Amino acid sequence: MNLFRKNKRRKISTEFGKKYLQLGCGKDIRAGWVNCDIQSSPNIDFSFDFEKFPYPFEDNQFDYIFIDNVLEHMLYPLLVIDELYRISNDKSVIHIVVPYFNCAGAYNDVTHHHYFNRRTFENIFNPNSGYKLENDNKFKIISLKLEPTLAGKFVPSFMRELLSMFIGGIIGSIECKVKVIK
Repeated sequence: MNLFRKNKRRKISTEFGKKYLQLGCGKDIRAGWVNCDIQSSPNIDFSFDFEKFPYPFEDNQFDYIFIDNVLEHMLYPLLVIDELYRISNDKSVIHIVVPYFNCAGAYNDVTHHHYFNRRTFENIFNPNSGYKLENDNKFKIISLKLEPTLAGKFVPSFMRELLSMFIGGIIGSIECKVKVIK
């Protein structure tokens, strides 16, 4: 059985010679990107299980990888991050979006295996954090943003993160962008 289902290839355009990957696209098909999901669809370029390694891409292939609301579903998110590193070029950007740990979007889905807060990403991408990763010293956090929920926008920004540790529903998601260092 073939783990990877490659759909008929559309022409993948590149902006200024850069190649973009969206992992877990669902119905959000982006023109000019390589769109991947576990489900099959005529508009999805590659369909495969993101926890089966290696991915169907060569080393050092992508300049920008977007993974939106996928990492929390993975049993082994650190292995997924290692695989993203493998398929990324030097100085490429990996953009990760996950639900915030105490937002209803994080814990109301039984398929979520992991929960994230700011410290989670600081620990994953900080080489001195104590995690024993294949990718120590190979990432630099560019930005780490806590995105408020609609209700959270009424809380002054300087108080959001502190209050969100005690009150759910203030922060909805986390966006983390890291630069790959090879």
